[in-house]
Amino acid sequence: MEKKKRWITGQRIVCILLTVGLMALVVWFSSQSGGSSNGLSRKIVEMVAGWFGVSLGPDQMEFWNLVIRKAAHFTLYFWMGVGAAGVLLTTRMKKRWQFLLAVAVCAVFAASDEMHQWIADAARHGSAWDVVLDTVGSGCGSAVVMVLCQLLVEKQSHSKRRE
Repeated sequence: MEKKKRWITGQRIVCILLTVGLMALVVWFSSQSGGSSNGLSRKIVEMVAGWFGVSLGPDQMEFWNLVIRKAAHFTLYFWMGVGAAGVLLTTRMKKRWQFLLAVAVCAVFAASDEMHQWIADAARHGSAWDVVLDTVGSGCGSAVVMVLCQLLVEKQSHSKRRE
């Protein structure tokens, strides 16, 4: 039993660090000027295009820049959802509420981040669509954690029945 408690405490710490670390990263990205943020995603597009030996025109650059920016939103919040769900799995809360709370925490954070962008920098604008995308990302990450946890529990109970 003591070993299980240590494992749960370790899981909780790792997941809290993941979630808070990603929140800090999101705040850092959001505190950059619109030009700096756009420049970073453009550099990523140019680097990937270079790997494939592709030359992009202005319209293609804008399109792929948007794709990179939205993929970054989804990916950061996917992993934030993984972390938040991982923390909540260590509680006695029902699974449904663990999932909903993990997604809600990430959604509220996403909304506050977009408001921060809107207030802090006139060159940047918060977007409700980004909040939706972030929420979907965190929902997907949380769902993956919940499904994997359920599969693990079923596997453990199945192997115990065979013993």
